[in-house]
Amino acid sequence: MKSAAKSPHILIEGLSGVFRTRDGSEVPVLHDVSFVVPRAGVTALVGETGSGKSLTALSVLGLNSHGFKRTAGRIVVDGKDISAWTDKQMQSVRGQLLGTVFQDAKASLNPVMTIGRQLEDAARLGVKIGRAEARRLAVASLKSVQVTEPEQRMRQYAHQISGGMAQRVALALALVRRPSCLILDEPTTGLDVTIQSEIIDLVAKLTAEENLTTYLITHDLGVVAKIASNVVVMHSGRVLEQTTTKEFFENPQHEYSARLIAASRLGEERTR
Repeated sequence: MKSAAKSPHILIEGLSGVFRTRDGSEVPVLHDVSFVVPRAGVTALVGETGSGKSLTALSVLGLNSHGFKRTAGRIVVDGKDISAWTDKQMQSVRGQLLGTVFQDAKASLNPVMTIGRQLEDAARLGVKIGRAEARRLAVASLKSVQVTEPEQRMRQYAHQISGGMAQRVALALALVRRPSCLILDEPTTGLDVTIQSEIIDLVAKLTAEENLTTYLITHDLGVVAKIASNVVVMHSGRVLEQTTTKEFFENPQHEYSARLIAASRLGEERTR
């Protein structure tokens, strides 16, 4: 039996699921999804909107979308088979083993709590530490994502910060308990080009310096080319291909992968 250190950080086998409609019928949306997220480095899950990328990540986190039901499959995180874990058990996974940044970072922040309070509460979740230690961890987490004047930011609310700063705060929240794996769902959506580049550079830096496993959900192949080491291609709830980033761009094995690459290059030419 492989040790946890040598096994993939995340293993998904035969994951299938359905959406329940209002009339009670079930529509299949995930079909026998299987792939691995190797330890350390960035694995990018790519595909068009509606391909099942986010649903798959939510299944890993035990946070199923409204109306979604997992019908089959096995999920292993850091050597632990969490397929049948309860929500209470999954609370020890979320934040501690898996840090997560969802789409629209600003909307994911609590508008009526200061940034500092949110970070401190996240730091104390499931562990017995005092408020002073939680504050120390909160400030350290903000510093780790290159937030200037962290003490001042701790006193602010979500509406008082920019979209780029909100993305850094969301990263700090995801990392405050020092998880070994970071799940990012479209982390550059809604940001201007300069801020996008800064965030992607920061993710690459954190992944390398903290020896993180980063599971990146994106439709931006420019981001994939820049920081990912492995690629998983999804379409219509199915995995079509898993390969290295180099092989993906130089020798795509599926026609859909080739079309994604061609569309990305066409988009780059139009913006020049």
